[in-house]
Amino acid sequence: MQGLLLINKPYGITSFGAVARVKRLLNIKKAGHTGTLDPMATGVLPVLLGNATKLSDYMISSDKEYVAELLLGTETDSYDITGKVVKQTPVNVSYDDVVAAIKSFVGEILQTPPMFSAIKQDGKKMYELARKGIETEVKPRKVNIKEIEILSLFNDNKISFRVRCSKGTYIRSLCYDIGKKLGCGATLSKLVRTYTAGIDIKDCINLNDLTAENIGGYVVSAERIAENLECIRLTEKQKNRFLNGGDISLDRVNFPFDSMLVRVKSGEEFLGLGYADRENNSLTVRCNVCPLPAKKYNAVALGTFDGVHLGHMGVLKTIADNCYVPNVVCFKLPPKFKNDGIVLTDEKEKADIFREIGIENIEMLDFPDVKDITDLEFLNKIKEKYKPHLISCGYNYHFGKNSKGNAQTLIKFCEENSIKCKVCDEVKFKKNTVSSSLIRELLKSGEIEKANKLLGRNYCFSAPVENGDKRGRTIGFPTANQYYPEIKAKLKFGVYLTKVIIDNKAYTAITNIGIRPTFKSDKVIAESHIFDFSGEIYGKTVKTEFLKFIREERKFSSLNELKNAIKEDIKIAEKI
Repeated sequence: MQGLLLINKPYGITSFGAVARVKRLLNIKKAGHTGTLDPMATGVLPVLLGNATKLSDYMISSDKEYVAELLLGTETDSYDITGKVVKQTPVNVSYDDVVAAIKSFVGEILQTPPMFSAIKQDGKKMYELARKGIETEVKPRKVNIKEIEILSLFNDNKISFRVRCSKGTYIRSLCYDIGKKLGCGATLSKLVRTYTAGIDIKDCINLNDLTAENIGGYVVSAERIAENLECIRLTEKQKNRFLNGGDISLDRVNFPFDSMLVRVKSGEEFLGLGYADRENNSLTVRCNVCPLPAKKYNAVALGTFDGVHLGHMGVLKTIADNCYVPNVVCFKLPPKFKNDGIVLTDEKEKADIFREIGIENIEMLDFPDVKDITDLEFLNKIKEKYKPHLISCGYNYHFGKNSKGNAQTLIKFCEENSIKCKVCDEVKFKKNTVSSSLIRELLKSGEIEKANKLLGRNYCFSAPVENGDKRGRTIGFPTANQYYPEIKAKLKFGVYLTKVIIDNKAYTAITNIGIRPTFKSDKVIAESHIFDFSGEIYGKTVKTEFLKFIREERKFSSLNELKNAIKEDIKIAEKI
């Protein structure tokens, strides 16, 4: 599935949530929006599918148009009506005052983004700092308000206007600044994005009207968002060169345009965007969205890949290059266990992660079957089976009987057999080398957020929901009970903020993992109280993702004490 969905985002859902719903309806993994809308905002949200996601930078840089409503006399901490009211002032302004104030913002201005925004400051998103009550200096930046049209005035102290602006403009900040100019304060009370990247709201389908049965009929060509660009057409030979990233001489294409960025097609097939590099007289690839020609050559990644963490990604991305058919050879279970003898990812999790990055061909070996094979015998088997043009591994990879083979052994073997070889260096995160053993230690000590950063995703497990004693229901907090897999890495016992995936839908939850000292259990159990969920899920396999450690597991002297502790846990989770 590839192309473009023109979505009219409804009120109350995040842009991320809208994309997640599209993915579920289409049963695809690769999709992305172009330009975030806050939950309170509605309107045009183009969603790119498959290879079309490569066009996102082009779309994000386009001008936007909004219809906004501001409320005079009220100021909030977020600059919109969903925030906490921090000041209220009597409104005593005239029609002429309002018109003059609003019109004064037309043109290039310096605008200070709101504290509650996704802009990053020292690696942290501003809204994350704001929610913790941390104040930080927000630097103003240049934006361009190209046009403002006032639509209505003084309807219950509300002003409605249409604004056309450059990327990076915050309409919340514009409303706040208008209020300051008028001396009575103002906050954004309604926002509709009506236009972006050549897409008008009248061309969009409401997200709530899409179903698994009808959504395919609304997918249009990704070319739709580049129709305003000049177009050049390539020959079949030039097409293959373009799709493989090669430059094409401008002398070999009909290029009579002044513009630098162009739409590239072969016949009627949209290939992507090209850039006219006049200094070097070449058409370079800005992005291609067309499926590549069939791959001919094999690449093989060798490793244990327990956790498939950030340290492994260099090895895997090397073979996932567009030129190769990617293959992974690893073990079902790591041949050598450290610490607890426990894994970060089971077979299914590992295979799912490989597939998410485009690797379908996966061979998982049983260590006892190959433990007596020498290092060279092992490499010859790889050569014979895959006939690879490239073999990739990590700097600390060992293989063969008694782990005699290493990266240098592989380099020498590849040189002797005319095979490309890529040995990836160690990956560091804040001076620590990313490794499976480090991640296990972080999980064991409850440092789940650090572990998730090194994994590049949330640590999780999947297991059926078991019939429990239903004690949670009696105190008003029903739980989904799962036995924590014995093979998985040990987590510090306690209560966590979690995300629970049921039938491909995510719910926020708090999860206590441990041996339940109040009621005693001989197995490690995860008990999840799921927010905003009702229904029977006994027997269903549910995925639980760990986000943040809240407190250690402890024994309670009574059900009432347990109930009060859960209430406090929920309060903390909601704040997070």
